[in-house]
Amino acid sequence: MSDATFTQADVDRIVKERLAVEKAKADARHAEAMTQVDEWKAKAAQYETDAKRATALETELTGIKTASERAAAWDAAGVPADLRPRLERLYEADTAGEAKPLADWLAANAEDPLIMRVLGAPTAPSGAPSAPQGTPTGAAGQRPPPVAPGANPPSVGRVDVNALRAQVRDLSAAGKHDEARAVFAQVLASSDAPR
Repeated sequence: MSDATFTQADVDRIVKERLAVEKAKADARHAEAMTQVDEWKAKAAQYETDAKRATALETELTGIKTASERAAAWDAAGVPADLRPRLERLYEADTAGEAKPLADWLAANAEDPLIMRVLGAPTAPSGAPSAPQGTPTGAAGQRPPPVAPGANPPSVGRVDVNALRAQVRDLSAAGKHDEARAVFAQVLASSDAPR
């Protein structure tokens, strides 16, 4: 066995060499970790983009399904396409915050004079019984069908029906559906007056 002695310079050199080797290993591990972090950030950004796209597609699909269901309900009720947007605003105002299908809303509001008038259902004046189901057109007690869009009904008495209808249209467009119904009730009352 040899008795080897190290000088301080030898010890310093050995320590520096080992430190350099360990530093090189640590730098390599750090570079590899940073590469992984960059990859994970890229994947996270892609996942976030995909999640936003999936949410947008879900929203679009829900909108398409809702529009299809509503169109089917409007078709089943026989509502003309030009009147649907106005009734759609009434429906949305009445069901704000509720998840109530359009068909259910139409059924629940079947006695509403506005809806009955738009749907062409016979309505009776206040206090009078309504015409029985299946009453032929023109039978006694039945109201005339609604005025076709674009037709100009005559003014009745001193009430200008056209002005009232314009007011209903303006109120409905402004989202004031309760007020529109009240004015529309005036239109209906004016239409019932003898000519």
